[in-house]
Amino acid sequence: MESRIVVSPAPASARPSWGLPSLAWVSQLLAVLMAALFLCAGDAILDAPPAWAEDESAGEEEKEPIERDIESSRESFEQGELRREEQLWSDAATAYWEAVEADPENYAAHVRYQECGRKAGDDLDAMKEDYDSFCEDYPRHLGFKLHRLRLEPAADRLESLEAIRGVHAKNSDVYLEIGRANLAQGNAKSALDAMEKASALKIGSRPDVLLLHAEAEWAAGKRDEAIARLDAAVKADAEFFAARLMLARFQLLNGAFPESAANAEIVVQQRPTYMAAFLVRSEAVASQGEFEEAKKVLDIAYRASKDVPDVTIALADLWAKIEDDSFLVREGSDTKPSYEQAKKLYAEVLADDEENWRALYGLAWVLERQEKFEEAEEKY
Repeated sequence: MESRIVVSPAPASARPSWGLPSLAWVSQLLAVLMAALFLCAGDAILDAPPAWAEDESAGEEEKEPIERDIESSRESFEQGELRREEQLWSDAATAYWEAVEADPENYAAHVRYQECGRKAGDDLDAMKEDYDSFCEDYPRHLGFKLHRLRLEPAADRLESLEAIRGVHAKNSDVYLEIGRANLAQGNAKSALDAMEKASALKIGSRPDVLLLHAEAEWAAGKRDEAIARLDAAVKADAEFFAARLMLARFQLLNGAFPESAANAEIVVQQRPTYMAAFLVRSEAVASQGEFEEAKKVLDIAYRASKDVPDVTIALADLWAKIEDDSFLVREGSDTKPSYEQAKKLYAEVLADDEENWRALYGLAWVLERQEKFEEAEEKY
């Protein structure tokens, strides 16, 4: 429930001169970031350590016993996290499923498995059948019902979740899922109400609740509260990299570019394979006019993982920005403008995915700037 600044350069009419960009333009740049990095708003927010079991109050009825190998599940989950950070979706999904098999009550592993399985193009109907089997084997186990519901469209699952809440009014997972579904629907106030209830039930012990709560606050326009919540979380736990990266994203959206860059850099040091952290840092330093530093950040990410389209597109976008005459390159810069370099990078992405809309848009934008209007129109 979840990032990457991967959008291609905006039309010239929407782009300010460098120096500092307008907040409106930064918001436009980050529209895709918020969708991609928060994983479509509903499936984001579980970068944190997993919640290993449901609330003690999860069910009024006794649940069927489940064999659990918590240590093996932890190890598989961490392997999934590493693969996910590299955006190797299929490998990540496999590792998360191993975590689920080792400990079916590993709530976070279920969320991650579904997220990465979808990104890897796994068959959704097959995933639903897996969870139908869980529900049949453990009919009194609420967690499997919630996981199964998460595979349905947000609008369809809200009614069912409200019915479940009537029976399990003291279960934080129920409110977590209600909040997740409402966020996906764009119902920020309802999402925030649900997350406040979830937080009240499990204060301090559920990182996933804390993170989704912050996202709901942000969506509801309570930006200061969201930033304060995340800032307090990273001060309490310096290794809570998921909260720090979300804080960096929100600071970027809020125009606090130096603070965003600093927090993203800490995440890069903590998780050197986390491509999203590189992307946030590069945009934060570029937003301060530091193009050479932004390019260095993306070059490192690109060399580490050339198979990640978001990184390649971000680097192409930067090359295109540098050459565009609406941007300023400092005198004596070592970075040489090159639309051609941008085109080469966009082409790399399109060679693997000819329908990648971000690469197509970026390439069309460059062709338009080169006055190759017929070619540009074909890409648009």
